[in-house]
Amino acid sequence: MEINHIECFLNVAKTLNFSEAARRSYISQSMVSRYIEKLEKELDAKLFVRSNREVELTVEGKTFLPYAVQIVDNIKKAKFAVNQLQSGYEGRIKILCDFGASDFATMCIREFSKKYPGIAIEIMDLHGEDIGLSDNGCDFVFTLRDMLNDGADIDYCITHEDTLNVVCDKSINGMLENEILKQPLIILSETENPILYMEIMEIFHAKRITPKIVARPQSIEATLIALKSGIGISILPTAVAKRLDNYVESYPMTDIETSLVYAAAWNSNSANPAVKLFLEIVRKYAGGMEYGY
Repeated sequence: MEINHIECFLNVAKTLNFSEAARRSYISQSMVSRYIEKLEKELDAKLFVRSNREVELTVEGKTFLPYAVQIVDNIKKAKFAVNQLQSGYEGRIKILCDFGASDFATMCIREFSKKYPGIAIEIMDLHGEDIGLSDNGCDFVFTLRDMLNDGADIDYCITHEDTLNVVCDKSINGMLENEILKQPLIILSETENPILYMEIMEIFHAKRITPKIVARPQSIEATLIALKSGIGISILPTAVAKRLDNYVESYPMTDIETSLVYAAAWNSNSANPAVKLFLEIVRKYAGGMEYGY
């Protein structure tokens, strides 16, 4: 099974058009057909149903699709890691971090990069569906403690705590807190950060206010754009709210206690020597409070 055949399959699956897949793969349309036929022969299954007007994935094709994505992604990661070693790096560490934990993670990464300049650092945004340590090959996760997956091989330490701030357009600043909370609400999607979503909804429940949700952005960047556009208010971690510019105002909740507990997690069975080195720095700033599931 050749990688160019799988990449060609992904282009066809994405476009459902053989000529467009050929353009994206920089090969002829007849070559695309040949690659798909070879792949189907190896899998002993039909991957696409073709007619004069359309192309559709078969059930077998839909089943193969996520595995094909993973194969190509793993090969790209492997090439990246090998290229780094060939470029003179002594190792590699992959870190996933959500927006609320970025200040703590930045502090650790800054010291680690200065102390071990020969170790390449890969940093990626953490999304709700990405959380894990073994499935995606990451070494460390910085996120809310309650977002971590259970597992006997996962250790973590509490890094810091944060609170929630109300964030709103300057034009409505000065209202009573309960009145502000009755304004249209921009809330980060539950799939992006289910724990944060739950904490925010608990605030409205405690105050007996039904939120008027006007937008559920899929990223913190989209949330900030919506805020700056003035279409509603939001509730965000203080560490995020303080980074906002002059377009919006933010202030802590006054009559309700909010608490967000963040953690750094790693695989206790990791064979990557860079994990131990990075962990020393994490422990230093986290105060050495170590826990395990």
